[in-house]
Amino acid sequence: MRQLLKQVFAFVGVILLGVVLLAKVIPGGGGMLMATGLPQMIGLSFASAPEQADQKRRGGGGAQVLAMSPDMLTQTDLFKAIGNGRARALVEVKAQAAGQIIARPARSDQPVSAGDILFELDREAQEIALARAELAHTKATEDLARLNRLKTTGAATAVQLRDAELALKTADLNLRQAQFDLNERTVRAPIDGTIGLIEFNSGDHITAQDVLGVIADRRQILVEFNLPERVADRLAQGQAFTARAIALDGLNVTGQVTAVDNTVDQTSRSIRLQGVIDNADGRLKGGMSFAIEMQFDGQTFPAVDPLSISWSSSGPFVWTIADGKAARVPVRIVQRLSGKVLVDANLGPDDQVITQGLQSLRPGAPVTVAQTGAAS
Repeated sequence: MRQLLKQVFAFVGVILLGVVLLAKVIPGGGGMLMATGLPQMIGLSFASAPEQADQKRRGGGGAQVLAMSPDMLTQTDLFKAIGNGRARALVEVKAQAAGQIIARPARSDQPVSAGDILFELDREAQEIALARAELAHTKATEDLARLNRLKTTGAATAVQLRDAELALKTADLNLRQAQFDLNERTVRAPIDGTIGLIEFNSGDHITAQDVLGVIADRRQILVEFNLPERVADRLAQGQAFTARAIALDGLNVTGQVTAVDNTVDQTSRSIRLQGVIDNADGRLKGGMSFAIEMQFDGQTFPAVDPLSISWSSSGPFVWTIADGKAARVPVRIVQRLSGKVLVDANLGPDDQVITQGLQSLRPGAPVTVAQTGAAS
């Protein structure tokens, strides 16, 4: 029994020696002892002079902390998509009839205006037909005039006059047809724009099915893209979006939504949109791909400093000041921004959220605010 007591006393002595060494030799040892739950007087007796002064100060004025008021910011939902661009107007140029090209004023990749001559086809047969129709029209006009003069003398019957009038109308139609056929031998630009590559030259024989060139009006570029169906009720004409031209070193341009489809695609669960992008400088071309971004404003939440968020087994929380004492407020992280975190919590713009000095806090402990301010 005596041997056992000696061992117990020796063990206790070693522990006490270790406590003394911890308090006196290791910097901050006294504070560590206080954190273990020792009575305040015992802990202070082992603490160094600066630590004793600090503990006494804490016991009087509370822990020194920094606090800031949260901003109230609106959550931003960002959606991304890939869109395909095309010219505002795109027309394939074709001849109305077959023939041989005798002139080609058009040049590849050049701007054209509506009505400009692009190609001229052989026209000798049409010119002959027009001359014949003009002669027939002249004769029919003269015959009707002669019969009208004879009518006054009774030498022309009503039947003859009616036949002459019909002959003049027929000649007039034939003349218009001959003029139309001759005009068809000239191919003109149907719209303003830029004509693409031209593969036909003078001397080539073409048909009415051959595409002589493509004219694109690229003053504006139409972009089609898809967004998830969950934003369908938030889409409307006139909404802005950002488009990044992938082929032009990430050139960023701004566009506007011009149309929203009335049906959700059941396979992709997305809705199709059409937007327009100004292209006055002509850098954008039809067929380019664009990285589309659209932002939608959501709910308003408090924005706190990321340093103010602590974690426990039950989740994230922040420390606030209520009547000069620390209080824990649970939060739910909604969105992380640059230098801020949007949280769903019972916080208002007048609350003080502690950002520094969190390590020594406990619920209900008195605190002294060294600095206050709004979240930057």
